[in-house]
Parts: sequence; C-alpha cells; structure tokens
Amino acid sequence: MFRLHRCTEIVAFTPVENTPSRRVMEKMGMRHDPDGDFDHLKLPEGHALRRHVLYRLAGDSSEVVRGGTPPKTEADGLQLTWLPTPPA
Repeated sequence: MFRLHRCTEIVAFTPVENTPSRRVMEKMGMRHDPDGDFDHLKLPEGHALRRHVLYRLAGDSSEVVRGGTPPKTEADGLQLTWLPTPPA
C-alpha cells in the first residue's frame, strides 16, 4: 500500500477523549506520537475537543493489518479506507 501510493507513513488524529477512534488506530498498528499532539485551531480555547492526539504508521512497519474485516467503530472523526488482502 505504501509503495502504491508513494508515501512513507500514514498519520491520523482525533480528540484526546475519542477512545473508540484511538482504539481503531492502535488496532491498525498505529502508534501515538505525543510530540505531535496539538490544539485544533478551529475550536476555541477551553473547548472540550480542542486537544488532539496524533498517531503514525511507518511504511516499513511489520504491524500493518491486511485483509479480514475492517474495524468497526461508532466513533466520529476517523475516516478509513480498508484495503482487503489481494487475491493470491
């Protein structure tokens, strides 16, 4: 997937409190990057969802999940494109 799209990593972010989305990212093999956490500039100071966490998945990661069924989540704010295992 990384070579196909010529990218070296995938990044995703979500509000700190969005535990379901964080779980999905972790199940995909993504790791939280605390140095990349940030305040969303379109939300006013003091807003409950202003603080966001950043997750990363490196292209050389052996933890990439392929095939099977896509993770199920009711969480808002996380958009995934699931790539099924290509036929053998």
